[in-house]
Formats: sequence, C-alpha cells, structure tokens
Amino acid sequence: MSIQRLPVFLSAAEHLNFTRAAEEQCISQTAVSQQIKLLEEELETELFQRTRHSVALTSAGQVFYEYAVRITDLAEDAARRTR
Repeated sequence: MSIQRLPVFLSAAEHLNFTRAAEEQCISQTAVSQQIKLLEEELETELFQRTRHSVALTSAGQVFYEYAVRITDLAEDAARRTR
C-alpha cells in the first residue's frame, strides 16, 4: 500500500464528500474516486458506502481511518525528527 494514498483517503473520510476532498487535495474528483477505488481493491473491502446523495464510512472504513491517522502522524513525526 502506498502511503501517498492516505491523505486522499483521510480527506474523503473527514469531509464525507469526494468533491470537497478533491478541492482540499488539489486534484480532480475523478482522481479521488480512483485513489479510493484502488485502495479498496488493495484492501479487498469497501471503505465507503456510496449513495446518490451521500458518502459514509463502512465499519472497515472506520477501522482503516483510525490506522491511517496514526500512520500519517508517525510518518510526519519520523520526517520531523530525522531533519
């Protein structure tokens, strides 16, 4: 799994909106959807429940969110301490 996908996932999970996540990440909504789809395929589970009008984290998505926050924090701390 690529750590570069985590900010996109975190943004989508926090906003529960792929368009807002795209704006925050300065990428297209299509790119957000593709990154999430690749992550879901890699993990072999759905992270988001999508309807026409809403996006919600699945239970697996919630578990992954908690780990993604921790991983991102650790990576940032490691970079900071290394410098």
